[in-house]
Amino acid sequence: MSSVVAAGAIPVLVQLLSSPHEEVCEQAGWVLSNIAGEDSESRDAVLDADALPPLLELCAPDAKLPLLRITAWLLQNLCGSVTQCQCGLDS
Repeated sequence: MSSVVAAGAIPVLVQLLSSPHEEVCEQAGWVLSNIAGEDSESRDAVLDADALPPLLELCAPDAKLPLLRITAWLLQNLCGSVTQCQCGLDS
């Protein structure tokens, strides 16, 4: 687990996904994607911080391409191991 995760940054970064400033959302998504891509423990920590709802809100029809790319990258890292990832979605 990285020192960023150990310092408790994930909940703050998840909150930043709801910022009204697109650049802040992009940067928070970028960092969360890097964290989620580290290992399954880090990925689970991002999911446990309830990152999925604000992340999906960023997929608005008027979202700019750079934000959508980062959002897609984070979603990919959150579901990196589909057999192990239970993203809180009911089937």
